[in-house]
Amino acid sequence: MSFCPGTNNVFTATELLQTYGSATQQSILPLEGFAQTDRDATGILKPDVIKQYVTTLLSQGKVPKAPAVTAGSSAVEEYMAKDARFITAVKEEYCFYNSRYKYALRQLITQLQEGYITADNAKKQIIQDYLDRSRGLNTKLNDITQIANEITRTRLQSAQNQNTDINTMNNDLQSRSTLLSEQNKILSSEQATATLYKQMEKYTRERASATNNMLGLYSVMNIVMIGTLVYMYRSMSA
Repeated sequence: MSFCPGTNNVFTATELLQTYGSATQQSILPLEGFAQTDRDATGILKPDVIKQYVTTLLSQGKVPKAPAVTAGSSAVEEYMAKDARFITAVKEEYCFYNSRYKYALRQLITQLQEGYITADNAKKQIIQDYLDRSRGLNTKLNDITQIANEITRTRLQSAQNQNTDINTMNNDLQSRSTLLSEQNKILSSEQATATLYKQMEKYTRERASATNNMLGLYSVMNIVMIGTLVYMYRSMSA
């Protein structure tokens, strides 16, 4: 079963920039965002920043804390109910950004393909906009996976019997962490647009002599940048 429901939602430019959360359902991410100094050179949050942030979430009660061993059954039931709601909220937030990320990537691929035909400045700006949005959404997804991983690590240190659901969720998110990090490297490259243009131009020339040869997308590029971008989008459906 897919971690997030399969959707082909269409989003406006404004909707792509929306943030998750409301008065009744807060985001697991900080409202003001993380500072640039909180991240390493690749844009990934530093381990000590994640640890401190999760400690703060726990102290503020935003992440449920398991009751003491001596607590009564009512306290345990209350904790389990809160934890179930917390897990659901984290998954909802991840999928909120994931659906937008998939759409931004899909549009980036489409605009790149069209851009090599028209090659006008307006098209280049659209491509840059979708690249920026894809990069921003990738960062949010990375942040969520790192926070969820640290919450699980903290729980494993504090108790032997851990909630099965949150570990299942963490495993699902962890399996996506490497992929998201690799995508981040592509999207965050200062030469991302130029490299993608170069590879698409090469692909376009080759496609002219290999009509309808879909495998040409993967066989004509040494770095397979466009192939990687297409894989990035398709992988989000898993």
